[in-house]
Amino acid sequence: GCVRSLQIAPKEVIASVQGSSLYQVKLRCRKKRELQTYCSCPFASEGAVCKHLVAVACAIHHLSTAEPDVPAEKSP
Repeated sequence: GCVRSLQIAPKEVIASVQGSSLYQVKLRCRKKRELQTYCSCPFASEGAVCKHLVAVACAIHHLSTAEPDVPAEKSP
């Protein structure tokens, strides 16, 4: 799926992911490193980890490892 929107809060991530439909995804950190997940797709409604959840996790990882944009230095 393609992550269309991503909202990151201290203990929760909410995203929209485009698959065959537009799905709502939530990742929430719970106590003791427990991760609570939700996706509105039919596959995840059966309790499975779907590709939309994985797409959001990959997007978060990419943002956390990306180098910040550094403006180019001007020559005198």
